[in-house]
Amino acid sequence: MHAPPNELEGMASLWNIVAQAEEAKVNEAAVSLLIQIHTHLDATLLSRLPEFEDHFIATCIDTIEANLKSIGSRTEEQKVAVSKAVSTAEKKVLMVQEKRISLAMRCLTRLIQNSEREGTFGLTSHRAFAQGTDIDGVEIENAFNYEANTGYQKSFKLNLKSNMNFWQVKKMICRELAHKVVDKIQEVPPHPCAIKLVLKRYLDRPIKDSENGLLVQELFMKAGEKILVLPRGNEDLLNKSLLETGSNKMTAMAKQATKSLFEKFAIASAEAPDLLFLDPERVKQLMVSVSA
Repeated sequence: MHAPPNELEGMASLWNIVAQAEEAKVNEAAVSLLIQIHTHLDATLLSRLPEFEDHFIATCIDTIEANLKSIGSRTEEQKVAVSKAVSTAEKKVLMVQEKRISLAMRCLTRLIQNSEREGTFGLTSHRAFAQGTDIDGVEIENAFNYEANTGYQKSFKLNLKSNMNFWQVKKMICRELAHKVVDKIQEVPPHPCAIKLVLKRYLDRPIKDSENGLLVQELFMKAGEKILVLPRGNEDLLNKSLLETGSNKMTAMAKQATKSLFEKFAIASAEAPDLLFLDPERVKQLMVSVSA
């Protein structure tokens, strides 16, 4: 966004759509657009992000307070009518203020969720700080580099936190895989992408690369759980060249991956809506994604 949200034409109409839209999909689209307008800013406006978020919150609070006041000023007859409303049609007519309060609360919830996902003004989200409960004594079975008489550990135990994701778990495991028991040699740990994890349960549960961001608690892991560590198979894309043989041209696979990443993080240009571009903040998000 290249201009302050409160200076954009049509903002009042957008807020009205949020407050009055009957169709759930329309309302959801309007709320998403409001969040994007207030948080996806041009580099020249990033320093004012707290100001715009404060304005967003104040607008929601004003809406709630105004409608609470209207509810409080209802006559006894109106209160009885609202309490007896049964059909959807009756509720739409009689409970307009309640609906607007609910929608304003939804806007605040979405802003909080967005802040927790992306952080606020460059800060780490609260969820990332909360490591969760202890999951002690998770047994790791080493089928990655263990062989008899090599000194590598056949198995070891780790203490995890419920809010760790599996990328963090893989990094912890890799540090242990580099440790030799006999002579205590600490070698260079393997890269997390070099290993595969399988939860040893009644039905074995492999952890896919696309699930690296899953939290330990999302797979209901518990103390004493067993994890099998395997080397990556031939499907490992790290060993595949991104360039065509004898050329500096990207392969079809590399082009598709790059295009997908660009489209995921790019935003439309205000001057030319058909064109996509990456502003500094989006480039940062892209680089963090690629690094992970």
